[in-house]
Amino acid sequence: MPKRVRNHVLEALSRDALSRQLTGPLGWVVRDIPIDYGIDAEVEIFDDGAATGLTFKVQLKGMEEPDRIGPFRDVEVDHLRYWAHLDVPVLLVAYDHSTQTVYGRWIHSLDLELKPDQKTKRIRFSDKDQVRVGDPRLQRTVEAVRRVKSGLFGRPFPVAFDGDQDSVLALHFFRIVRALGLDEYVRLDRSDFAFTVSVASDQVRVALPADIGSITIHSRPVGSTEDLLRDSLVILAGLLARVNRFGEAVQIARRMVGNCRASSSPDLALELAGAAFEVGDYDLLTRMSVEAFRMEAFDACQIHLIALRQMAGEAWFDSTRKLLEPEIQRCVTEALDRGEPTTAAFWAYNYAQLLFEKNAREDARQWIQRALDLDPKGYGSRPEPQRLLGAIAWFAGDMSGSVDAYRSAVDKGGFSAAGSALADSLMHAGRYEDALSIISQVLEAGSDNWRDWFVHAIVTELVEHLGLTRQARRHNPPEGAVLSGRSLEELEEYLKHGDALNQSVWLARCLEHPVQRLTTAMSCAYLSGQTILFAGAAVGMIIAFHEEGTLDEARDNLARFFADHPDVLTNMLSADFPLDDEIGDLVKDLGVRSLELMPRFPGVQLVDENNIPHRDANHT
Repeated sequence: MPKRVRNHVLEALSRDALSRQLTGPLGWVVRDIPIDYGIDAEVEIFDDGAATGLTFKVQLKGMEEPDRIGPFRDVEVDHLRYWAHLDVPVLLVAYDHSTQTVYGRWIHSLDLELKPDQKTKRIRFSDKDQVRVGDPRLQRTVEAVRRVKSGLFGRPFPVAFDGDQDSVLALHFFRIVRALGLDEYVRLDRSDFAFTVSVASDQVRVALPADIGSITIHSRPVGSTEDLLRDSLVILAGLLARVNRFGEAVQIARRMVGNCRASSSPDLALELAGAAFEVGDYDLLTRMSVEAFRMEAFDACQIHLIALRQMAGEAWFDSTRKLLEPEIQRCVTEALDRGEPTTAAFWAYNYAQLLFEKNAREDARQWIQRALDLDPKGYGSRPEPQRLLGAIAWFAGDMSGSVDAYRSAVDKGGFSAAGSALADSLMHAGRYEDALSIISQVLEAGSDNWRDWFVHAIVTELVEHLGLTRQARRHNPPEGAVLSGRSLEELEEYLKHGDALNQSVWLARCLEHPVQRLTTAMSCAYLSGQTILFAGAAVGMIIAFHEEGTLDEARDNLARFFADHPDVLTNMLSADFPLDDEIGDLVKDLGVRSLELMPRFPGVQLVDENNIPHRDANHT
């Protein structure tokens, strides 16, 4: 008999333990959530049996026993950022089976202090985080979060000051507010439901109403009280961004750029970059970038550059470039003057990525080459720059150059670094046999890219069934040629003596003649881009994997395919598409899995395949 994995048992025990704390004593309802990004359960709050409309989500984890310094959870940073921007609060739960203790921390209350390249965060729990039977704090917190994130919590936002000097601080604070023209955004309020500002000699802390979350900035060098109060305004903007009040956050941040120091803190940079990204304010992002460079706040600089890369459109980039490029150049020059070629190369390469994303690709090539020249033993030994050079050559139509760059990336980082791209570029360069060799090795290495299946199918068709190993691709048939009614032999002659990747010929091949092989169906689907052909190919793949007993290994890759092609999934689930019950159930399961694998992240994503983390001790 198969044994149940212990982690699954602990997860079930943690869910049961949380339910015991809430369901019986409070009458709340704990429901499993089958489809949500990293979320295990949802709790609905009842008050004396009456529905309140209040809910919160839960992420569960059980442990046999905590380590010697207490219970902890290691959580993916992508999950934390996603949960923090949900409209309902998320409770991170750790269950200690050895003592049957339930610990919980609210995601919105965590001061994360994340690095731009950080992928996981360790969250520790203490005795004060215990979730006790009938714990009333949970409902109070959910009510506070709901009020903060609702439209009822509008501007001017209430602000209170903590400590003996609250009156003096308030006078100074609102003098600054008036000078910056922010009167309509904040007001003095001594109630319990207000943003709380706490100022010490070397730090300033601003907390959300009801203290459901906060950001603390340590002031180094120590500044004046006025400096700290200015910092508190931009922290308030960051907290507004955290609760999805992006418009107000951006309006306050626009006034604060150049008027405070805290905007270049990594925590605030992330929140404010996310807000600017959400409202499409490239001007604010540019100004924050330039300010961070001038303050030598390099973590913030990196965050802003990544955000600019993801900002939609390109028309705005010329004005951004005029302001930003001198700062990048200065960073490179000063790093070289300090004898830090790796740091100089880091900024050259980061700027190259921005240029690439905004279609200034030839300029990007020059900055990548500069990074390689500056640090040949460092950046010259890594696959990421070569991968970008391969993409630049691809877009320029230089398939030979693309092949060379991607092959260099594979030499430096293995097939996981650029094997898929190398096979694809070899295929488009007409080197089909070489492409088949590479893509076969990529698949054997355990590729998680569904496109590799289709590339393998295409080059298999060309090499094994059409006998094409190489080809100087050229247009044939002529533009406008009628392909309907052509025999299979005529269509294959077009592929052999013209362009073996011709979309129109492959579409006619599939529509005019019976498809006898799965590789043919996959080739027609991928090269033509037709939804109905993709659906047919997907069914063929599912059946093939199912019959081979390898569907479990292929499940997530198929789900990613459906996530990228929701129209194909819709087509397959329609009444017009014939599926037997067994295959239909498999398709539905894969559709559900596609929703789990591809969440819609809010805000800026800080990690992608071309990033190289900056690890110079002087600037991290």
